[in-house]
Amino acid sequence: MYFLVKSLERKSKLTPNYLSMKNLLLLILCVGLFSHAEAQRRKSQPATPVATTVSNLDDHFGPLVWRSIGPYRGGRSVTATGVIGDPLTYYMGNTGGGVWKTTDAGVSWRNISDGYFKTGSVGAVAVSDSDPNVIYVGMGEHAPRGVTTSHGDGVYKSTDAGKTWKNMGLELTRHIANIRIHPKNSDIVYVAAQGALHGAAPDRGVYKSTDGGATWKKTLYVDENTGCADLSMDMTNPRILYAAMWDHRRLPWQVISGGKGSGLYKSTDGGETWTKIQKGLPNELGKISVSVSKSNPDKVYALVESDTQKEQGGLFVSHDGGKNWDRISKDHRLTQRAWYYIEVIADPQNENIVYVLNSPGLKSIDGGKTWTRLSGTHGDYHQLWINPDNNKNMVISNDGGAAITVNGGATWSTQSNMPTAQFYRVNVDNLFPYNVYAGQQDNSSVKIQSRNVGGYAIDEHNWESSAGGESAFLAFDPENPRYVMGGSYQGTVEVLDTKTGEGKGVMIAPIQYQALQPKNMKYRFNWNAPIVWSKHENAFYHGGNHLLKTKDMGRSWEEISPDLTRNDESKLGISGVPYTNEGAGGENYGTLAYVKIHPKEKGTIWTGSDDGLVYLTRDEGKTWTNVTPSGLQECLINSIEVSPHDNATAYVATTRYKFNDFTPAIYKTTDYGKTWVKITNGIPYGAFTRVVREDDVRKDLLYAGTETGFYISYDGGKNWSALQLNLPVVAITDMIISQGDLVVSTQGRSFWILDDLGLLRQYNPELTGLQLYQPDDAVRVSGRSAFDGVLSEDDMEQSDAVGTNAPTGVVLYYNLPAGLKEDEEISLRITDANGQLVRSYSSAKDKDFISYPGGPTADPQLPVKSGMNRFVWDMRYPTVLGAPRVFIEGSYRGHKASPGKYQATLKMGSQERTVAFNVLPHPGIEATAAEYQDQHVTMLAIEKGLNDIHGAVNRIASAKDQINSLIKILQNKADSKAIVDAGKQLVKEMEDWDAQLVQRKAESNDDIINFVNMLSADYIFLKGELDTNIPYVTQGVKDQLAALDARWKPLKAQYDDFVQNKIAAFNNQCHAANIGKVTLPE
Repeated sequence: MYFLVKSLERKSKLTPNYLSMKNLLLLILCVGLFSHAEAQRRKSQPATPVATTVSNLDDHFGPLVWRSIGPYRGGRSVTATGVIGDPLTYYMGNTGGGVWKTTDAGVSWRNISDGYFKTGSVGAVAVSDSDPNVIYVGMGEHAPRGVTTSHGDGVYKSTDAGKTWKNMGLELTRHIANIRIHPKNSDIVYVAAQGALHGAAPDRGVYKSTDGGATWKKTLYVDENTGCADLSMDMTNPRILYAAMWDHRRLPWQVISGGKGSGLYKSTDGGETWTKIQKGLPNELGKISVSVSKSNPDKVYALVESDTQKEQGGLFVSHDGGKNWDRISKDHRLTQRAWYYIEVIADPQNENIVYVLNSPGLKSIDGGKTWTRLSGTHGDYHQLWINPDNNKNMVISNDGGAAITVNGGATWSTQSNMPTAQFYRVNVDNLFPYNVYAGQQDNSSVKIQSRNVGGYAIDEHNWESSAGGESAFLAFDPENPRYVMGGSYQGTVEVLDTKTGEGKGVMIAPIQYQALQPKNMKYRFNWNAPIVWSKHENAFYHGGNHLLKTKDMGRSWEEISPDLTRNDESKLGISGVPYTNEGAGGENYGTLAYVKIHPKEKGTIWTGSDDGLVYLTRDEGKTWTNVTPSGLQECLINSIEVSPHDNATAYVATTRYKFNDFTPAIYKTTDYGKTWVKITNGIPYGAFTRVVREDDVRKDLLYAGTETGFYISYDGGKNWSALQLNLPVVAITDMIISQGDLVVSTQGRSFWILDDLGLLRQYNPELTGLQLYQPDDAVRVSGRSAFDGVLSEDDMEQSDAVGTNAPTGVVLYYNLPAGLKEDEEISLRITDANGQLVRSYSSAKDKDFISYPGGPTADPQLPVKSGMNRFVWDMRYPTVLGAPRVFIEGSYRGHKASPGKYQATLKMGSQERTVAFNVLPHPGIEATAAEYQDQHVTMLAIEKGLNDIHGAVNRIASAKDQINSLIKILQNKADSKAIVDAGKQLVKEMEDWDAQLVQRKAESNDDIINFVNMLSADYIFLKGELDTNIPYVTQGVKDQLAALDARWKPLKAQYDDFVQNKIAAFNNQCHAANIGKVTLPE
């Protein structure tokens, strides 16, 4: 975790004085609260899933695409592994982003689980030592946070190094901590199933398969609350295994780490039977990690959480295979925040080298007596794989992703090349391009451009840190976002002046809340405490358990509400029990989780709490009404949406996943909360709902973000359909509509944008046959995008570590009827406001097009398939004519169309469909309509000159080829000497003329440095100089165009002389000799 508010320390601990004064009281409270927690967790039974029929609109909207904008800054990973014998290949499992692979030692990573996995959180990745094609993946992260933790769906297996995957069962294990594979037989595999995080369940313990995962046998089971947190195999004798069992549970208000079920076990018969090993270990056990030394298998390390007040935990070592244990270190760094860390790894080559992973990564070379810190990569460490053949080669997992070292940790590979960030709440401003804001878990907050208007992609130059910290809501005036207010956990707030780059802490009560019981806090704040801005009076609001308001940028705050939560003191005690307190704020309960300012009604504010209450004020907080849906169980009110079409209509997205209930639950009111109706038909169990939004143009068009993906409703929520498209399976944490786009934040795959909401708004299942949909107006920009063309699956796979730019043209969607003929041809015409043709396209291939280096590219073909199709007009006029085999450095693309009104007409047979749209100017460019027109007219003149020159060159080249062919036939015939001589003379004149127009010696881009440009290349250079988004035409361009036209004029006259006189004379000479004439191409 990271703070950006400068006045706070990164970590807080109980002071010695506090411990000595409060020790007895704290122990008494721990016992009482733990007893209460035990009773509570026994009640946390999973809900009964209800079968749901899920409709899917992916086939209908197939060409519609989401785009990932990044940022490329790694998010949390708790597992990674290398491959024995291949120091370039590694696999990383992310806590929301699936499985990733690198084959270049971390220079680049690519996702290999998309399309196969049904959940995105990965807890374990293991590659077989005996067959590197065999990979097992255990789903559900094993460092179980109170926030940003997702469940998994069992074990996946690949037998082709990650190309394809198959689910092998154990779906209800939910969270898998480790997988061990027999070193000689990849069919023998063991799974450390940590089990359900939020409720009792029998699907936990150690599972074994001897048939590659086809069947499973549970060989170690303690009880419904105790899972396996770690599993270590003696690689010299794989019959011997050690299992660390963990009695644990997460309640919404508390983490329980430890209890009667925790313990350390050993098997000597391949996991068939197990014996508890305890001698020398504390009686009070929490989370445990275990690692057996490969270089000396009698030596086993165990990292043990125990009573922190009595300092009973620490690193223990056994020299006799676990029979007896001695504590070697009680360094607090080894066991702090035990539920999140507790990882020990023995070096495979040196029994005295041991690593412990925690907030710092620690290394000992003396068997655990003394420690040094790892550095050079992100903090908060969770797993380490050490190459058994080279202990300097390692891959480490931490809260910034995975990093690789080949020099023992002196340097590590970058983690800024993976789009796996976990974001909370998303916000946008109204600039162009608009910026996207959110807090990234275990990193800073982020402000990133939605598109790069002057480039090809969105890279590190297009984003920066913003206000607050990792768990921030970010608020600002969207029209003028100079001042950004951002939060972090425990109520910290920062105001950032983006003009000066200076930030200021404006916490309402600057109290260090960490380690305090929530009931003793002046205000209780959610980990992700809401901060919102109101346009009605330029005020900011901050949600604690009360709603707080400032109208002076945080100089002063006022309470404008009573406690808007249940305020149940039985759930406001110590946040971590029974052995380790957890006071960072993720377990704070009875807090506001969402605040929604009514966009149209001043004084109307909705709030939702993390314990299931919805309140409404319509008089700026003077009075509040509890409008919680009747019968709503205690739950997290994760988002509130006010309808943009009806002031009395609102929606709340709720979830009870922290009560082990994955049922989706969205509620709708049309009377300011007096009555509610549940609207989740079509969203299946497991896809619990995090956010709901209503489209700002089409009434009753709703969007839902869930734990596993995206859903859409066209009838106000009565029925929902899945619309995942190319969006990966990932938890959607928030959504916002901006300038016709839908922007989503995810819990493991950074930000994604759906650009073309206009298409969704036009959906009508009754319309069939030929349809051309109304496109969104498009802004004329100078950038490019990977999504500008006709897209294939390869185009949608992000191979570079950059976000995908928005399309830079007019995106047209059209529907073609079923039963198309194989040779069906369609055409598209773009015309301007005067009806003049701008551009035309066809589905037919241009048979006359010749591709050659340094020449123009072929026009794209219109896709032709039944159903929806997508095509992008690049806003350009036709590509200029090339001269085959003449290499010219420059662009042949036609110029950008001027801002204005246009039409597109789609034709198929006798049917036509026409739509009108606008090309808009870049709002940041100050230019007049006359300047755009001047640019357009000048560009037309340049392009006409180019087309005239290359057209003439190509026609004369054809004539020259015919003459040369004739000469070759006649040159040995004495009676044809006159014709041959005449032909040679004509060819020489043509070549001399051609040499003034094109440079045929150039064959590569840098030949321009060696060979002088000729006339057509000078036109292309001039074209490039003017073909910019800023339209005014310089005097230099006008003068140069006049100069080029003047150079062309006599050469054009010479061309006319060739056509009208010299070729005709040569033809007459041939005709007189009864030889066929030379013909010019059309």
